[in-house]
Amino acid sequence: MLVKAEYARLKHTLTIVTRERDLAVKEKHQLQAKLENLEQVLKWEKIFNIKE
Repeated sequence: MLVKAEYARLKHTLTIVTRERDLAVKEKHQLQAKLENLEQVLKWEKIFNIKE
């Protein structure tokens, strides 16, 4: 019975860690897209010498 309990605990932990990893990967991709957009804005500001 101890082995089954440990297996259930490890499976639960794996589920939580997998969910956290997936969220981190999603956030990384969102931040990467945001960075790329900001780089494009800076590029266009430099090209057109835009100042606010």
